[in-house]
Amino acid sequence: SGERDAMQRLKEAAEKAKEAAEQAQEAAAASAAAAEESNKAKTIFLSNMSHDLRTPMNAIIGYTNLARKPEATPEQIQKYLTKIDSSNMYLMALINDMLEMSRIEIGKMELEERPTDLRKMMDEIRDMFEAQMVGKNIAFAVKYDGLRNPVVLCDRNRMNRVILNLVSNAFKFTSEGGHVSVTLAEKECIEEG
Repeated sequence: SGERDAMQRLKEAAEKAKEAAEQAQEAAAASAAAAEESNKAKTIFLSNMSHDLRTPMNAIIGYTNLARKPEATPEQIQKYLTKIDSSNMYLMALINDMLEMSRIEIGKMELEERPTDLRKMMDEIRDMFEAQMVGKNIAFAVKYDGLRNPVVLCDRNRMNRVILNLVSNAFKFTSEGGHVSVTLAEKECIEEG
């Protein structure tokens, strides 16, 4: 009877050890899957960022080349420098986003809402793409005439990235001699706020 009890306890201990090993194996598999998902997310993020970085870099290069032309007037050079500065600020925001990747990994990316003049933002986006569009002989228009409330509360950098991605894709997939038009419209709001 004592031997039978010892055998029973031994079987129970072996069963518990087997269950613990299975749970550890499941946890390890789940951890490996999570790590793989994290790496996949990083790869997608970096791919998108490299695409996003090209737009302001192309604008900076294009306007720098225009400013260096001997026939450029001081007024034109000042205009180009303003556009280069705008593209530079956007580029810095993108680089800061890349540096914040650790916040993405732990799910703590927060929106930085602040009042944003959509007209100014759209003018900057137009300026950023203008030289590229001319170089590809694409008619390019940015319209925002119908805005009654041009200043909105939003995360300017992320809103900028969304619109830049859309315009960048339109540029990329529009044939030479085509037309790209970006229209910002305001819909009637039913609710306050």
